[in-house]
Amino acid sequence: MKAGRYGPYVQVGEMNDPKDKPKTASLFSTMSPESITFDDAVRLLSLPRTVGTHPGDDQPVLAQNGRYGPYLTWGKETRSLEDEDQIFTIDLPDALKLLAQPKQRGRRAAAGH
Repeated sequence: MKAGRYGPYVQVGEMNDPKDKPKTASLFSTMSPESITFDDAVRLLSLPRTVGTHPGDDQPVLAQNGRYGPYLTWGKETRSLEDEDQIFTIDLPDALKLLAQPKQRGRRAAAGH
């Protein structure tokens, strides 16, 4: 567990060489440094999660967390997810439905907020 300028995060190993940085992952907004478990840290460090393969081009559909919140990616297409838990729960059919919708402008617009 580390404290960074953008908030708390988890890290695997130490940075011994700036060219070989260890993997890091920010905590979800619902997590606190005091309550995070080892399993939570492993789960965060496993991201991005491959939801499945898009049937249109066999490219991966990924769920991940970013600077502006949780989202899906497929090639250059991105769509916002409703909440961070969806990163681990959304299935391929629901991801494909979301990706088929026109891209909305603004944070969380795709979630209907």
